[in-house]
Amino acid sequence: MTEAEHPPVRRWGELPEDESELARRGFEAWQAGELDDAYEYLSLLREHAANGGTRDALFHAVHLLAVVEFDRQDPATARTLHEEVLTMCHAIGFLGGTGSTLFDLAMIDRSEGDTVVALRRFEEARVAFAKGGYSDRLALVDRAIASLRGA
Repeated sequence: MTEAEHPPVRRWGELPEDESELARRGFEAWQAGELDDAYEYLSLLREHAANGGTRDALFHAVHLLAVVEFDRQDPATARTLHEEVLTMCHAIGFLGGTGSTLFDLAMIDRSEGDTVVALRRFEEARVAFAKGGYSDRLALVDRAIASLRGA
């Protein structure tokens, strides 16, 4: 059995109802481009998780807040939040989260013009996804690597 089949962090839809609802609203607002609303829901989720909620909710809150901040054109805050997520992933041994976070950090590096670091992070993300059995994520990373090498 691979980690992808049984990840150490529950998907946000599998969280307790109060946490799941905040995560869903935050995710949907982010997907709809309603970044202020997404930020509000995810900040509430983070506060709840930090004050007696679940570790998994905290993971999702911080990870989604990081991508919201990137979309809000705040790469410094996005980077700080992603580094916090990466620390959580290492602490719990979550390869899928590690791969996803490294991929997102590479996107920040790329947006800032640091293609050498971006390429290294994309490659590290690929390794994490492969080790965890996240085969569906490999094609995405491979496209990002090919695009960067062709740039």
